[in-house]
Amino acid sequence: MFRKVFSLIHKILGIPLSIIFVLWFLSGFAMIWYSFPRAKQPVPTDALSAEILPMDTLLSIMPDSGSIRSLSVYRKYGRDVMKLSTNDSTIEVYANNLEPVPAFSEEFREVVVNNWCDARIARIDTLEAVDQWIPFERWNDKMPIFKYYFDDKEGHQLYMTTEGDVVQFTTAKDRRLAWLAGIPHWLYFTPLRKHQELWTDVVVWSALLGCVMCLSGIIVAIMVWWHQRKVYGLWHCPYRKPWWRWHFILGMLFGWCAITFSFSGYMSMGGMPSFLKKEKQEQKDPDSKNRDQRKRDRRRGGRGRMVVNPDRYLLPIAKVVAEGGDSIVSIQWASWNDHPYYQVAYHNSRRNIDASVAGNIQDFKLSAEMVERDARKQFHDSVGITVSYISEYDDDYYGRDKDRNPLPVYKVVADDYMNTVIYYDPLTLSTHRVDDDGRSRRFLYKGLHALHIKALTDHPTVWYVVMFILLTGGSMLSVTGLVLALQWLWRTVRRLRRE
Repeated sequence: MFRKVFSLIHKILGIPLSIIFVLWFLSGFAMIWYSFPRAKQPVPTDALSAEILPMDTLLSIMPDSGSIRSLSVYRKYGRDVMKLSTNDSTIEVYANNLEPVPAFSEEFREVVVNNWCDARIARIDTLEAVDQWIPFERWNDKMPIFKYYFDDKEGHQLYMTTEGDVVQFTTAKDRRLAWLAGIPHWLYFTPLRKHQELWTDVVVWSALLGCVMCLSGIIVAIMVWWHQRKVYGLWHCPYRKPWWRWHFILGMLFGWCAITFSFSGYMSMGGMPSFLKKEKQEQKDPDSKNRDQRKRDRRRGGRGRMVVNPDRYLLPIAKVVAEGGDSIVSIQWASWNDHPYYQVAYHNSRRNIDASVAGNIQDFKLSAEMVERDARKQFHDSVGITVSYISEYDDDYYGRDKDRNPLPVYKVVADDYMNTVIYYDPLTLSTHRVDDDGRSRRFLYKGLHALHIKALTDHPTVWYVVMFILLTGGSMLSVTGLVLALQWLWRTVRRLRRE
């Protein structure tokens, strides 16, 4: 009785879900190297000039009300522009004469387009609805969007809003690879993806029902095998037909992989179930004082974005620009716990320069004392913390290939009930925070889905071998399952017609 129920569940779910599993596993090979094209802001070809007005002159345009939230100088439409944001407003002026930057117009459109691609424009389409390369519901409010086709061998295409914001930039190669990788893997098919809630529901329920399908199949296979063990022995396959035989063998070997892959896919969308969380939603962490404030800081870009007091920036901007020669493309005023510094972007790199020293240009780096003071603010006074300087990866801090976390870093270990560890990069000032919930979430998603496990990421060759074996087995399992599901559907339809 139970076997028939599980078998029926497996067959019914297998018809639609086997197709999705085939797409997921086969596209998984391409996802190792590529996903879906994203527009990355091009590095300006020209650098900041030396004509930037002094700081006190620039700040003369500041409104009387509101404190400065951000301040930066960068290239826009071929000229140096200063952008100043307060609690109440945002102002953009040319940095050499304080004249307001005019609103975006057709005159500037050509400048923006040429910054992305200098090839001849073959055609311009005006889109009133999203298409395959911007299949996201959020762009509906930005319509119309202009789509530029360029006459070059790379087949560039650029999408721009009426305000001049570039939302997508692709090549013919990007688009071909996306059809093998991100589109089938993430179900980025325009009719589905342009409806955010529907797409989310399809992915979540496909993942959950996929777990049920795989689990029911394994249960049926074990029950059939166990029933025949006395006749054929333990090491036997209960099926004789080739497709059934291979599906059984592959299911026993890779069925668990399909379950964990499907469940981790759900984790990427649905988040960690509340019963698995150590910190309950209705319970505030008694050992942490500033958890909500840290979340707000992360949403607005971190503590490095807040300008506390412009008078504290003693190092003249003109000197920074002169030292950088023709390679500086933007400068952002920033601070670390009231310590001023400049975030300087060059053509091919970034650097944090200490702005509290008027004479010398030197890197702004975190010290152990600064890290300890910052970490101490985040925990209750009763929580003990230790700070160390590490130059090797540990169980909480690692990565794969180009995404390897930078070293060396400061490591802060807190003696709280969440076993929190925070890593501080002294040069980039970035932080990486891990606690028990984060470890569980990382394993249930990245660990199971992308084998983001230190034992494997430390040995890239082993990671590739294991990933290829699992993807190959999962693909073969999905294909055999799809064939059997279609055969069962065909037999069922023929039987119903005869009746």
